[in-house]
Amino acid sequence: MDLLSFLAKYDDTLKYHFIDSTTFRGTSNRIRNDLIKCTADVVIDHIKSEIKKAPFVSIALDETTDVENLGQERFLVFLDVTSKRTAVTLFQIVCDIISSLECGSKFVAQSYDGAAVMTDHLGGLQVK
Repeated sequence: MDLLSFLAKYDDTLKYHFIDSTTFRGTSNRIRNDLIKCTADVVIDHIKSEIKKAPFVSIALDETTDVENLGQERFLVFLDVTSKRTAVTLFQIVCDIISSLECGSKFVAQSYDGAAVMTDHLGGLQVK
């Protein structure tokens, strides 16, 4: 809801519907989820547009434990892989993301947080 309030400052139509409308308050779970999905779709489309213009693409995979760490250029997705932290599963996730962004031919680098499942030289994600 905070994001909608912020966006309403810059969009008169949204401002009307969000603040003044008696029929739309954005408080139902369904409406909130729809708005989150719409916002995510716009952001992903923008990232895809940037990727199409970029000469190359790299990917960084890391677990996030500290909100102060701002080392990434673009945050694409958060996935809970707690129950499936195998190199094979992570490899499939990475392949799916690269495929969905249509950036396979521009993919030049990968980086990880150093966890064994990521960098193990025998069967880690990096090898796959």
